[in-house]
Amino acid sequence: MPRRFISPDSVYPRGGIAYWQTLKITGGEELPSQLAEHLGVTRATVTGLIDILERDSLVSRRPSPDDGRQKSVVLTEEGRNKLRDMAPEHFARLEAMVGLLSIEERGLFLDLLDRVTQGISSLTDE
Repeated sequence: MPRRFISPDSVYPRGGIAYWQTLKITGGEELPSQLAEHLGVTRATVTGLIDILERDSLVSRRPSPDDGRQKSVVLTEEGRNKLRDMAPEHFARLEAMVGLLSIEERGLFLDLLDRVTQGISSLTDE
């Protein structure tokens, strides 16, 4: 199944809602390297965003249950609540962006966007 890229947007300008959503989708806990892979961005980008979200008490870091030497990123209760509150506006904005496209065109658009995103990721691979 191809990745679906959700661009960070102005709903939460200090990091974008996509990073948060990925944590929720993946069960609320993830290694930074896994988040970077899911999002198609560098680990450095994710680290900066995690720092901001942690400062705002929306995520926290804790030892990984699989490898205590690594730190997992965990969505906090405050983060879950904020994400839930922001979701309707975020999805309304996404719908407004693609509202004129048919279902088939939306599928094509997402496939093309995924390919472009993969191309961008290849430029920033660490």
